[in-house]
Amino acid sequence: PFLIFLVPIKADAFHFMELYKNLPDYEKNPPFTIKDKMLHAELRKALSNISPYTKQCRAGSVLVWKAPIIGNEKGKDWRIDLWTNVCDLKKYKIVKGLIANLTPSLSPDNVTFWITDLDEDHEPDLIVGYIDISKGELKYPYLSLWRFKYSDGAYKALYAGPFLNGTFHAVRGFGTNPSKKAVFVKHLSCIECEPIVYLTAIDFEASDDAHAYEFTYSEKHEGFDPIIEYGLPGMGHTVDAEVETRLLPPSESGPHLLQFFDVEGGPMIISLQTVTQRSQTIQRPGS
Repeated sequence: PFLIFLVPIKADAFHFMELYKNLPDYEKNPPFTIKDKMLHAELRKALSNISPYTKQCRAGSVLVWKAPIIGNEKGKDWRIDLWTNVCDLKKYKIVKGLIANLTPSLSPDNVTFWITDLDEDHEPDLIVGYIDISKGELKYPYLSLWRFKYSDGAYKALYAGPFLNGTFHAVRGFGTNPSKKAVFVKHLSCIECEPIVYLTAIDFEASDDAHAYEFTYSEKHEGFDPIIEYGLPGMGHTVDAEVETRLLPPSESGPHLLQFFDVEGGPMIISLQTVTQRSQTIQRPGS
């Protein structure tokens, strides 16, 4: 095995809109338009009375498309499950109703949420998820996320997305600051293909926006993207490899993430270290 340091940076802003078509532009047209501080206070109070579960539970589903009927046979509809870590149904419905009051342009049936603590300030952090189905001939599901950040008597919604067939994967400590956590989203490179499974690490603790950590697998230290390769299909589309990804405890010096690629030519270990400048060089053993 040999060791390579992959260098992630933080992007100035984070959205994939330039890659996808026929989707709402939530950067230009944010759906959280209701500024009534009484509603915001009601939401904050409801969140304070909830203890989130350590595991997620199913909270409904969203229809992507209905299967065609061929002769007398009907296939299976494609539905995307919604998940949450608020498994008390009564409390879940209360918070979901309050979110709907703040987001009149979103369909409540496509909304879910998670409660976490991203900065260890003991203020519940609300992460709202929404499934969009792309318009046009090809209909695919995309996940968008907003972090509701409470300040000065109201919530501000910080946006990240959209993610193709995305799922809320985990909240973990990541990077240089032990008191802050990143939100990890799992998503796909494509649908009607053998997809690469990606992870994207989002910093919702940035000053004014959500920022993604960017990485490069290039030895020339080029081509940064906000994705980690989490699963490879092989079969000529990518290298044939089993990928294992492990986060390491946050620290100033790093490394912060290890990846083990089990390939035919021998195993490869990749170590990712969080920095904020692209000028950091790739290091190898003995250099």
